[in-house]
Amino acid sequence: MSISSHIFMSIGMNSGDASCLELSFFKATLKEARILDDNMTPKLNALTTRSTDLDRSCSSFLEQLKVAYASRDRFINRCVKVMRNEVSQRKEALASDPNSRSTKASILVAEAQLRAMENEFTVEEILRDRTWSLFHSRCRGLKIPDLKPARDPA
Repeated sequence: MSISSHIFMSIGMNSGDASCLELSFFKATLKEARILDDNMTPKLNALTTRSTDLDRSCSSFLEQLKVAYASRDRFINRCVKVMRNEVSQRKEALASDPNSRSTKASILVAEAQLRAMENEFTVEEILRDRTWSLFHSRCRGLKIPDLKPARDPA
């Protein structure tokens, strides 16, 4: 497993739900977790030029990708769930004090943050399509599974 995957798992997967309430932390964690995808070209170039057993090397790299994708899916889903709960709690607070401007404003902020987190599934799809295209061009003989982002039901 790559260093970036270890960092992501230690930061994103082991931190509490409070980490999901901070959008900048959420985005920074995903950026770190996407390093494997961002470095695909040099990684695959090294893999295809130095490997004596290309199929095995490609299979090993594919497993790294699967682990990274599953971790990111869990992280995004967890944070979306946390933010949905946060929006619900803020709406409940507004119901008890309908004239609270600060609560209304906090709901708008939380809803915007929730939409930003949900949009990361689209980013994941685009990133994975690009990654699979590049992966397939270098590891032709390997059957590539469909690894679309796994969204939890709302």
